[in-house]
Amino acid sequence: MSKPKSPLSGLFGGGDFNGSNNNKNKSKDKKIKEHYVYHYGTGIQTLAEQIVLGNKSVFLQIDNKGKPVISPYLDLSQDQGIKVYPNEDGISGVASYITPIKFKDLNKIKNYIEQAEKETIESIFDKHLSLWKEFVATNDEYMITFLAIDSVYSHFQDLFEATHYDLIVGPAGSGKGVILITFKLLGYRVVLAGDLSGAGIIDLYGSAEKCQMTIAEDELDDIEYDPVKRKIYKIGYDLTGNTTRTLDGNTSNRANKLYQIFGFKVFGTESPPENKTFEGFNDRAFTFQSTKGKKKYRVKKVLLEMGKPLFRRDPKYNRIIEAVEDVRKRTFIFRMLHFPDIIEDVETNIDGRPLELTGAQINLFASEKLGSDYWTVPKEERKDTLLEKTILPTLSEFLRRKGQLAEKTLEGVINEGLKNIMDQHSTEDFKVAYEDIYDAVKDSTDANIRYTNPININFIPYSSIYPLINVLIAAIANGNTILAVKIPVC
Repeated sequence: MSKPKSPLSGLFGGGDFNGSNNNKNKSKDKKIKEHYVYHYGTGIQTLAEQIVLGNKSVFLQIDNKGKPVISPYLDLSQDQGIKVYPNEDGISGVASYITPIKFKDLNKIKNYIEQAEKETIESIFDKHLSLWKEFVATNDEYMITFLAIDSVYSHFQDLFEATHYDLIVGPAGSGKGVILITFKLLGYRVVLAGDLSGAGIIDLYGSAEKCQMTIAEDELDDIEYDPVKRKIYKIGYDLTGNTTRTLDGNTSNRANKLYQIFGFKVFGTESPPENKTFEGFNDRAFTFQSTKGKKKYRVKKVLLEMGKPLFRRDPKYNRIIEAVEDVRKRTFIFRMLHFPDIIEDVETNIDGRPLELTGAQINLFASEKLGSDYWTVPKEERKDTLLEKTILPTLSEFLRRKGQLAEKTLEGVINEGLKNIMDQHSTEDFKVAYEDIYDAVKDSTDANIRYTNPININFIPYSSIYPLINVLIAAIANGNTILAVKIPVC
């Protein structure tokens, strides 16, 4: 007579705790590949995330009724030819690369599911921002807001095709570590380390599924001496970021294995890489200057106390540790609940590199599926939404600091506005009123253009669009009316 299935049996592909297929008795079929992961969602209906339940490393899934389902592994041998096991990080006697997600029992998980169902992407952000302000001392409100945006985003990074990096720059003792540790506390499965090797990074990511973790590497200054790591960081910014390695090269089992190294990453360094070979890396990174200051809670102490049993903790840190754990678990479960949701693209006035750098964050905080109120309020009230009041101004500020937004607004947007105006005229020479230019450009940029001194500019036979743009910029700055020429633009 066969043993009854455990009430903790998994969803589609999930194993049970009573069957013969468990971590100690895996299939001997060599055709079935085995993977150890932090999460897996490819080809299954509900995301499987590794957690520590009691002192067991298991997969958590949430079914379509909002009920938690626990599995010791995922048996996908029939559909995908693989079996997937949870990483054993966080259980007794096993060192953990990350700060484990731990639950005492199923009731605790159910409680967090109930709480997370009431959250929105905006309320989750507010909780992250509040904790960033507890730990990081800075007068740069844009910076602290951007960091909170990214700690939330890190939990959703696998939903998007590209990511930017964060580069924290400052001398020793300037507060870089505070930012990196805060990411470890609030971000998605953050591996915080220094002197990571290229081979080590590949092993951390594995070959099963992208975005397994968030890497936070301190002391990036020696990257030029590790060509493998340099290449990983240069190509790991989008979903095509894969690399191969030859296994058992000197044996009959020789084979190539594909590793998926795409994922959000945060770095700390005393000075940004300046070698020409790092131009692509720097182009994809937002840079922050670390600042030193005194806060009520020392984040290193928080991390230390979190690793202790409750009876050994410094009592004055209990409140902040409870707040950190609560936000981590709410965000974690909130992400799982919204795994099936489609995050739709939002039409913006940017494209190219600026959109690649910030598009994921814009789409995330504009998502109606995640509870954003941007689409539910009247258009005239959208200026008061989190997206328009906080998220977009912050992203715009950092694009400006990189020089990306200026490039778009001065040439791309104005060029596009001029072409739209010119396409409406059949004659070679015609006048363009300031108001027409203003209307054409206003809807495509956040520039504040003021009309102050209307005059005419004499006709000039422009041979390309760029001199015309330069005159247009000057005209807009002075509030002039210009005489334009319709020219072909390739």
